[in-house]
Amino acid sequence: MAALIGQLFATTGKFAMRTQPQLLLMHKTMVVVEGVARSLNPRLDMWRACQPVVKDWIARHLGPAGRLRQAADGAREMGRAVSGLPHLLQQAADTTQALADMSRAQEEAAKRGAGFWQNAPLWIAAAALAAMAAGWLLG
Repeated sequence: MAALIGQLFATTGKFAMRTQPQLLLMHKTMVVVEGVARSLNPRLDMWRACQPVVKDWIARHLGPAGRLRQAADGAREMGRAVSGLPHLLQQAADTTQALADMSRAQEEAAKRGAGFWQNAPLWIAAAALAAMAAGWLLG
């Protein structure tokens, strides 16, 4: 097991890959388990001992059942996103209306000869609308 882990680290180093922390913890655990098991039984074949557990894990997570679970999780996430859509659309409509009102006020102020700072609220509102849209799109 230690030799396999050494090869894995050599490969990740060769291709400048980042190793996930949970993967490092799993490797550490596997080395410790193998060490304890070999101290109890020096002839233990770790691969044969792990086979039922690994086979079950692969079937649950990478097989058809795992794929169905991933699809269901994706559908739930889409449902959550869609359920928040009416609220988001209402916020966008309210913000658009506020921007239109502010734009009309800015036009009237410009006709009266108002200065540059009269446009600041319009730009702030536009930035807030863009931030809301980015927040919804990114998650």
